[in-house]
Amino acid sequence: MNGMAIGIELSEVDKLSFRTKTGNIDIGEQLGKGNEGKVYRAKNKDQIAIKLFFKGKRSSKEGKIKAMTDGHGEDLGSNVYDNNIIWPKEVVYDEMSGQFYGYTMPKLTTPNANNALKHAMYEFQWDESTEEERLQTALNLASAVSSIHDVGHAIGDFNHDNILISETSVTLIDCDGFHIQGEESVYPGNTHFPRYSPPEKRNKKMGIDKVIDVDRFCLAVHIFQLLMEGTHPFQAEGEKAADGSPSKKINENPFPYECNVDGVSPVSRGPDFEDLPNRIQNLFEESFTTGSKQFGYERTEVSDWVDVLEDIVDDDKGKPEVNYCHKCGAEIFQSSEVEYCHKCGIELLHT
Repeated sequence: MNGMAIGIELSEVDKLSFRTKTGNIDIGEQLGKGNEGKVYRAKNKDQIAIKLFFKGKRSSKEGKIKAMTDGHGEDLGSNVYDNNIIWPKEVVYDEMSGQFYGYTMPKLTTPNANNALKHAMYEFQWDESTEEERLQTALNLASAVSSIHDVGHAIGDFNHDNILISETSVTLIDCDGFHIQGEESVYPGNTHFPRYSPPEKRNKKMGIDKVIDVDRFCLAVHIFQLLMEGTHPFQAEGEKAADGSPSKKINENPFPYECNVDGVSPVSRGPDFEDLPNRIQNLFEESFTTGSKQFGYERTEVSDWVDVLEDIVDDDKGKPEVNYCHKCGAEIFQSSEVEYCHKCGIELLHT
């Protein structure tokens, strides 16, 4: 097979077959295209997609993909090999020559999902969503990031386009751009997204432990946006507030919700930070105050986000459903099975 096969028309691509560890696999229609390759449906395997790298990208990706799918990759187990993290499953080779071409992966099951920022801005308006939905989504994102960190890898590129959300379900994609800890080598990622990156050494090569620390800051920004209608945590107003790009705001603004700087205050159009659960407010303060922002001191651990969000979500799920008196509006807990409003005394209309 010609090495330029992935660049030809669908009618020709449709006839191609590749080899994996478990057997041959045929590619179907193209599902997407990025800077490094194309993604196809696997014929007769509805749950599998195939990513084929462009010719100029294959040599730099081969070792990394093998590290993600070999014995070290298997340590990820059920934490990652499911559809909330689109992780490489098998290496794909040319059927005849054995040349590396790409990998198979779970196929996205939520094609109409939004990227994380769009979902925060348009689906998680406070008047049109519940706190439980927002917190559950934040928990799902933190849990996915925790799964990556728990096996020694890091994300690095927290582009909101690589985090897809449908209702409260979160899916991480483009995982071959992560920083991967192999058995003998580290395979770095090659991008970062300034909107979510802390100031320290953005443009320098980092060890994987440092990237994990940077991930903590990036995750906190995403969670803040999910809970605050897409507002960036360093977006501020006032005569001393920096304007411009998100990275400029991160560099120059203090966290406006927990600072005592005259001339810098939270944006007035956003939700009220004080209405968030107190423990969530505390984690944001840990993540974004000067030492945490600039140098990473005591930046909130991903596991802390998971623990706190899990506790709050579980507490909310345990609360009885609330109805309201049709006359005076008083809260009536459905599980109490009362017949009369405790405030105005009217007989309740049970539904």
